[in-house]
This record gives sequence, C-alpha cells and structure tokens, in this order.
Amino acid sequence: MRINWNYISFLVFVIGLYFVLLFFMPQKFNWFITLYHKDKDPFGTYVLKSLIDEAWLTEINTSNQTLFELKDREESNLLILCEQFQVSESEIESLLAEVSDGKNAIIAAHHIDTVFADSLGFRLNELSFSFYLDQLWGKDSLGLRFIDDPFDTTSTYWLPTQLAPQYFESFDSASTEVIAKNTDEKPVLINIRLGAGNLLISSTPLVFTNFSLLKERNHEFVAGIFSFFPAGALQWTEYYQLGRLEAQTPLRYVLSEPSLKWALYILMITIIIVMIFEIKRKQRIIPVIVPLKNETLDFVKTIARLYYQKKDHKDLALKKILHFTDYLKQRLYIDITDDVSIVITKVAAKLGVEESLVKLLFEQMNHISSASYISASELKLLMDRIDGVVGE
Repeated sequence: MRINWNYISFLVFVIGLYFVLLFFMPQKFNWFITLYHKDKDPFGTYVLKSLIDEAWLTEINTSNQTLFELKDREESNLLILCEQFQVSESEIESLLAEVSDGKNAIIAAHHIDTVFADSLGFRLNELSFSFYLDQLWGKDSLGLRFIDDPFDTTSTYWLPTQLAPQYFESFDSASTEVIAKNTDEKPVLINIRLGAGNLLISSTPLVFTNFSLLKERNHEFVAGIFSFFPAGALQWTEYYQLGRLEAQTPLRYVLSEPSLKWALYILMITIIIVMIFEIKRKQRIIPVIVPLKNETLDFVKTIARLYYQKKDHKDLALKKILHFTDYLKQRLYIDITDDVSIVITKVAAKLGVEESLVKLLFEQMNHISSASYISASELKLLMDRIDGVVGE
C-alpha cells in the first residue's frame, strides 16, 4: 500500500498547531456552578476534595446515588452539596432514619425541598440567588462567622454578597442550634439534633467551591463545619446536583477522564480528515485502446493483385470451384461423388434454382478442370454463375 506522506505531514502539522495554540492561549474558566469534585473551575469542588483527601483519616467515597440507594451504607458521615435539594418522601424517610440511628449529614443548598424543610421545622428565605461575574471581583461585602464555642467566634470569613444570599428565616429552636450567621445576623448554618445523630444544614453551598476556598482564610470556615463529623468514613453524593453523571456507553470511563476524552476526540477528528482526503478517487490514467483493424479486405485485395499480375486464371478458378464444392458438402450435405445428374438435381432443389443453370455451372467446372488455360472472361463467367446459383 502506497503511503501518502503529504496527507500525513498535513495532519501532523494541524495537530501540532492545535496543541501549540492550546498551550499559549489564555486560561478560560467555566463559570457554571457544578459543585463537582473533579471540576477545577471556580465553582467546582476540586480544592475541597483535595483538602479532604489530605486531612481525612478514613475512607472517602464519592457517588451519584440517591439517599434511598444509600440507606444501608456503611459510612457514618454524609455530604450533599447542591443548588436545589429536591427529594422524595422515601428519600426523606431514609435520611431521617439514618441520622436518628447515629449517623451524621451535612446538606448545603440554596433551595431545600419544602416537604423536607417543613418536616424539620425550618424555612429559608425566598430563592434570590443571582450571579453577576463583574461583582465577584469587587470588594467582599458579606461575612460569615461562627457564633459559639468551640469555634473561633472572632474571625469573619468574607465573600461577595451574591455567593451567599440565602439564610434561614425561621426554625424550631427546641431542636435546632444555630452554628453560624452572616454579618447581617441571619443564620446560615444550623444543626438539627435527631436521635443519636446530627443533621447540619447550610444555606451557602458556594462556600465549599474552589473560588471561596482559595480566598484568604475561608478554608478555616469549611474546616469548622467538617469538625462536626466524628471519625469515620465519608460518603459524598453528587446526585442532587449532577444526577447520575455517567455516559450511557461502554466508553463511560474514557469520557469521564478529560485527557482520555480529548485523545478520543482527536483520534475521531483525524480519522474524519483522512476520510475526507482519501475519498477522492485515485486511478491510473486509462489508456486508449485502439480497436484492431479489420485487414481482411486488404488481404483479399493483395491476393487478388497477386493473381491478376500472374494472370493465372485457371488456378484462381480451381480455388473457387473447391470452395463451391466444399460449400455443397458442408452446408447442403450433398455428396458430390454421386452421379452428376443426381448432384445437379439436389443442388437445384436445395438452392431453389433452375436445373439448367446448375447444369451449365457444372459443365463449365468440368471444362475448366480439363483445360490447360482459361481466359479472364471465362473466370468472370464462372464467378457469375456460382453467385447466380448460390444467391450471394
């Protein structure tokens, strides 16, 4: 197979140029709120996951399962970060039962399901979260602080106001403890005691994001929240923010890893480019084959000239007679060795001509066979009589 190095060189150049541009292009951030533990963009939680991995003494599991699917989990601690915490009644029952049995959970969300909130006796203010990128780079105008021991109540952790607009309007003071407030004295973190466990609910999920944790000392505020968790394995479910988050394809692992995903994309693009170039028809020039010239007529003319120049009319007449008798034998199936009168009758009958014409032809044939020389006119007369009998 012949290798087209022009196409290969072009592909290598295009791919190399792509990587050079990718390397020198300024970093672009995705400002969508994902709260995904592998997302390094501002509102992902890659930094949180990295810090937990370093500081947590036991196992940390991330999943995309519902509370109902996790009801029999072995982990004693549960973490849920999402924008809107929407749950079914069966999921609420599973969560409350697990916490009552001694497990601990942290739920951080801007909006919490009304049925769930009513069952625990608290209410958030109306959902008012709005995101304006230009305001993120202004002066931080809203602070968060712990209000009681054993936390540092003297420190305030500042954020742009738009990242923490939610707070608790009301709660059941008999079973709920306020852990943190904002600088407007609005509760933003509460702990609800249920049986042997604790359920911490935060109205500021963006505090856990990369953008917040990398600002000054905000990581200390998140560390204080996690101090509520006793020693034990941690289950972090991202179902309520991201859903199942798995490609319904055998390539789900490849697509879940950015480097492998881009390698797959580049491979597919390369194949498409090769197909586009190779789809052009490749073929050698088809040679023009000149059909063979029919030289039979030229041959006949040459032989005719030869006989004409030699003036050997008898030899030519004998060849014509031989051709005619062969015709009678092969085509008409007439035995020319029979009596001449019988042959003449059969020829006349099969060719549909008068016997007198056939008789004259045979008489001339006998004459020519016995003669030593014939003239050109006699040769022509023989030709005409054969043509008249055969009809050609």
